[in-house]
Amino acid sequence: MNKKKLLAVAAIVLMIVSVVVVAVIKNNVVTSDSSSVPDGEQSSSAESTTDEGDDSAEFDLIYSERLAGYPATDYNAVGSVAEVRFGDKGYIRKTYEGADNTNLSDEYTETTEQDIDRMKVTFKGKDGKVWLAVWNYNNYAYTICISPDVDGVSPEDMIDYVKETR
Repeated sequence: MNKKKLLAVAAIVLMIVSVVVVAVIKNNVVTSDSSSVPDGEQSSSAESTTDEGDDSAEFDLIYSERLAGYPATDYNAVGSVAEVRFGDKGYIRKTYEGADNTNLSDEYTETTEQDIDRMKVTFKGKDGKVWLAVWNYNNYAYTICISPDVDGVSPEDMIDYVKETR
């Protein structure tokens, strides 16, 4: 009879540990999977919750492997924000459900609006170069930002980055 009780206790402990592991994984998943992504692009997916734990978002962020010539270095998801950083040289950010993602700096004197794949994308820059692109699409806000200490990119290059970001 003691063996049966011991096995029952072990089974209950195993189930509790499994539930805890699944809960931790569910709230902190950040994976990278480029199997279905075109060459030259990366994909990361995130499921994360806000600090209150009552609002969750699950989404993929597909992005270029390089931004202004710099490779992607890390990927983070916190709350409703997914972001890939290119060292200290820039970032690509995707925010769920209409959060303000604009961060339009006043240091850029040229603002243009581009129609890219049926999206209105705002470019900010100066001297014919672009450092910032922002747009909204399907309940997400997107930002591509190149650090001010890096030479900006041509509008054509930024259009390519926007097309690669989903």
